[in-house]
Amino acid sequence: MKVRAALVCAIAGLELLIAAAAMAADTTAVQQVTAANDAFYQALSARDIKAMDAVWAKKAYAMHIAPPPSKTISIGHYAIMKSWEDAFDVISEISVTTSNVHVETDGDRASIVSSESAKVQPRSGGDPVKLRASVTHRFEKAGNVWLLVSRHVQAIAP
Repeated sequence: MKVRAALVCAIAGLELLIAAAAMAADTTAVQQVTAANDAFYQALSARDIKAMDAVWAKKAYAMHIAPPPSKTISIGHYAIMKSWEDAFDVISEISVTTSNVHVETDGDRASIVSSESAKVQPRSGGDPVKLRASVTHRFEKAGNVWLLVSRHVQAIAP
């Protein structure tokens, strides 16, 4: 009887250790994905095409659905980088804040859903354009690096 009780306690303890390790791994993955997402917004705010290139996966299935007024749907790494180059050519300044950020990951893939508020200054001058949107980012893990494979921006009416 004592052996059985000890065995049950040992198994329960092992299950707790496994669960704790899984939670720690999930926490680390969420932190890494959040850092990759932050790197995207840093590249965007700096209008830095090299930094933007570094956050995107070099995959044919990568996609970006841009917000209005562009509404461009870019499929593939080359098309996405071309769309960012075109956008950075007509924007002199951009600032973006996020809120309601929700991160989910299974260890190899991750999704971030958030709200975005942007203030964009056209290079042509005039008043800054303010945009609000719901955004979904999808990431894939490549080795130890999380890379963006999809960005979908849905404008929210003012």
